[in-house]
Amino acid sequence: MVSRWLSIYLAVAFHFTMKRCFILDEMDEKDAYWLKQLYITRTEANKLPVLLESILTIAKSLKAKSVYVHSHQPVVDILLEALQFHPQKDASFVDKYPLKKGSWWTYNVS
Repeated sequence: MVSRWLSIYLAVAFHFTMKRCFILDEMDEKDAYWLKQLYITRTEANKLPVLLESILTIAKSLKAKSVYVHSHQPVVDILLEALQFHPQKDASFVDKYPLKKGSWWTYNVS
């Protein structure tokens, strides 16, 4: 049986040093993905907006309708808002994926 669960993992390494990576998981909701992991080094931080745009492009190619992100840092909240993510207030969603701190954001892929 083939699982509907899909995980996309991308790591960018230079000279055997991890610079940035992410994990994009398919969720139970139809056509929805969760940016479950995002890592970027301080020296690569200026490329974070480009990395997020690339992730959204990949989601679009997967025919995603939504990408969810859980943020636990105020600076990430600012970046997500600038990239047109929206705070996720839907109680059913938040209750289904409880995390102790931070906030959920969603991006509607067009």
